Amino acid sequence: MRSRILMALGVLALLPAVAGASPPAPPGGTVVLPAELGAIELWPYTGTNYSGNPSDPVNLLFQDADPRAIRQALMALPGDRSTVPPGVPAFPNQPPFNCTWADAMGYEQTGWAETEGWVGGEVQLVCIDPAAPFGNPFRYHLRLFRQGSLTVGAAHFELLIPGTAEHEVLGWDFARDFVAVDAWRAGLFATPPPFPVGLLALDDFRAIRYPVYKPLYDAAQAPTPAGAGLKQLLLALHLPVSPAPLPPNEPVKIPIDGFGLWLAPDFVFDPVPERIRTTYAADYDVVAPKPFCNPTGSEYVRLEGRLRFDLVVSGDSAGRFLRNYDVKGQLRVTPWNPVANVPAGKPSPAKIRESHAAVLTDSYGLLYEKASQELLGTNRQSLAWFLVAGELDRYVASERCGP
Repeated sequence: MRSRILMALGVLALLPAVAGASPPAPPGGTVVLPAELGAIELWPYTGTNYSGNPSDPVNLLFQDADPRAIRQALMALPGDRSTVPPGVPAFPNQPPFNCTWADAMGYEQTGWAETEGWVGGEVQLVCIDPAAPFGNPFRYHLRLFRQGSLTVGAAHFELLIPGTAEHEVLGWDFARDFVAVDAWRAGLFATPPPFPVGLLALDDFRAIRYPVYKPLYDAAQAPTPAGAGLKQLLLALHLPVSPAPLPPNEPVKIPIDGFGLWLAPDFVFDPVPERIRTTYAADYDVVAPKPFCNPTGSEYVRLEGRLRFDLVVSGDSAGRFLRNYDVKGQLRVTPWNPVANVPAGKPSPAKIRESHAAVLTDSYGLLYEKASQELLGTNRQSLAWFLVAGELDRYVASERCGP
């Protein structure tokens, strides 16, 4: 109770500008789940705020399951998926299939259903090589949102972009099915298999940027075991590989079948005291579109420097789950001509700061995210945002682009 009160007070102290704001409205484009899932109205997406603009598709529905119990079950699994129960798909005992589940370092997201309205994803998980928490270079990323007795999941498979700590989503359905297999492995189902529920009438959702996908496409053509393995992975993601042509400079659409898997787990959360700390240092050296104050998207910069990431997750015997995650560092930002691959101006320092926190108990959930990116120099520019989700639902963002 003390941790819950301190966190709530801390969030309230950071909200002087929005304390009187009205709660955000429900999003549009909702669907009604089957009667066996309560016939509740659900937004089949996640968001980065409360605008109703979709970020990721919802693709997992855990009936009568708590995010803390799902986390506990998945994190107890070994990475070898080559031996599985009868009827469950097996995976080679090699990357990226022999990963293990851990708490994730990632941006916060929101979800909505009529049960509890807007909520945050207090529990985030990744399946990784433990030595590479941001991916080596791939990882599975799962966000969980509690809506009463139903936990809504959004899973994706992603690539760590070289020279950054940023990720590019490569697939939705592939990650969904991977999580379902691990749920089987954990022995969570009384009556498998999972049941598909139609959520979205889409053939694709979002796209992979051409400069990110082209190196994968080229590497998959190498006449080596690594090239053959990468080609099989891209085929499993239903992404183009040679000899299929790759249209130059066009984003690659990410296929989606529009189904969420309804999972009926049969387990009980067993709270235990724990404290897990994960640290990571990301060295940036990349040419990319300027991340803010770039309305046309035509400005490019070279980012160099190091960001440090620190995640601490703890729990107690009462079942209280706490997550604290911080990002700090300074980057050197140089205006860049991507065609000639030369500087187009003088470099300036940029300060990066993020603070994330989440708490989840039997009856309470809250998270917040406070972030700022400040470009220093003669013409100061900045991007900042603040998100609170759960007991409070607020979002504030500001972009300052100088004179």
